[in-house]
Amino acid sequence: CANVATAHSSINIKDVNLEAKDAQGRTALVYCAYAKEIEPVQTLLSRGANLKTADKEGNTPLMTAIQAKNDRMALFLIQQDADLTPVNNAGKNVFALTEEFLPQSMTSNVLNVKKTNLYQEALQEQAKKLEEVQALENQLAQEEAYIAQLKAEEEAKILAEKEAAEAKIRAEKEAKEAEIRAQVEKEYQEAASGLENDPELIRLQQQLEAARAQKQAAIQEEIDRRVAAEMGEAGVPSVIEEKAEKAQEAVVAEVSKAQEKTAKEVQKVQKKAQTAKKKANKRRAAARKKAVKKAVEVPASTEEINMADLL
Repeated sequence: CANVATAHSSINIKDVNLEAKDAQGRTALVYCAYAKEIEPVQTLLSRGANLKTADKEGNTPLMTAIQAKNDRMALFLIQQDADLTPVNNAGKNVFALTEEFLPQSMTSNVLNVKKTNLYQEALQEQAKKLEEVQALENQLAQEEAYIAQLKAEEEAKILAEKEAAEAKIRAEKEAKEAEIRAQVEKEYQEAASGLENDPELIRLQQQLEAARAQKQAAIQEEIDRRVAAEMGEAGVPSVIEEKAEKAQEAVVAEVSKAQEKTAKEVQKVQKKAQTAKKKANKRRAAARKKAVKKAVEVPASTEEINMADLL
């Protein structure tokens, strides 16, 4: 290092590799840390020598000066903002080395102040990081609240869509049911109207009324005959009564025949009603199937529609 001090005036130091290392990994700046004079170190630093360069043992120039008990050089390197945080291979930093090699020195006093400052800076940095963490937590809480709000809104929207779909299905079901009911009632009414206007039934009804009238006339004649007999008048069996009885028997036969025909017509009407009911059931089943298909086509994020309500 003394040679560096004496020769730097005659040799252009710009042409020298200041970071060249020997077998121990030491640079010229590390060797100059042993010197009592600070001029060589000033020269090397002014030419760009690296204060952070460490040898194979992990010692920086400042660590080397402290271990060499070079108080003046250590103070100068500290003034040059040498890094105080590195740890060598032995696990020691400049503070531990100072307590070991330069206790009760100016370097120790300065480093104690530096340590206090570093501690304060560390506390400030920690407080800053805590504030950042708190800010991130608050931001995260706000985002979670916003997400929860969006989720609640989406669930409310899905529920409203589901209720609207169910209401629509119910309305369509009720409308279809009303349509089928009206059609069935119309078919029943048409069938009943057809029976009332059946010419055969009208003819039989007229014959029945005529038979009743004849029967009533025969009864009246019989009453007159008995009254005449009681009064002493000779009476003979009423031919009219016999004809009336025969006519009544004929009418009864016709009525029986008409009842049989009416029963058959009723069976036909019942058969038509059953057919209409089956058609209505088929339409209802088709409507249910269509409603279920529409319900399935509701977006997958929606909840499943209650199938019991559909049925």
